[in-house]
Amino acid sequence: AVLGLRWRSTTCEGLGCSPLTIAMQRFYAEEGCTGVAVKTVYFPVQGECMRYSNGTQEFRLDMDGRNITEVDFPGNDKCNGAEQNSYSMISGTCYSLFSSSSPRSFLWQVELGKNFAGVSASTRRGMVDARSTLFALGAFAFLSASLPSSDI
Repeated sequence: AVLGLRWRSTTCEGLGCSPLTIAMQRFYAEEGCTGVAVKTVYFPVQGECMRYSNGTQEFRLDMDGRNITEVDFPGNDKCNGAEQNSYSMISGTCYSLFSSSSPRSFLWQVELGKNFAGVSASTRRGMVDARSTLFALGAFAFLSASLPSSDI
């Protein structure tokens, strides 16, 4: 496996951009998610199982890309325990913490991953189909070359 870093930005285009969709949770000193964000936390939303304080958790995104679902599995190491706490948040909605001190509000926001520039899903599907066909042809050519002609 080859590991590497990919740029994440709203202006990023091309193969160097991160394809991962994430949810950002920003905490604000003021009510109404105004002022400077005092803390920002990032979570992948493809259902990865992650460790948290006393268990594991996963985040998922609905098909519309707006509803973020967090499922916590207290005391469980594999995101599969019977005890589950589920939370649903809407991207772009400000939530109050009803606190007299900072932070006083927070906002969840989805940042969609970047697709490869200039390549649509149907084009990528066609590329995969073409690769499969070439692989099959290559395998046939290899077998044809290695077997006596009477066995083909």
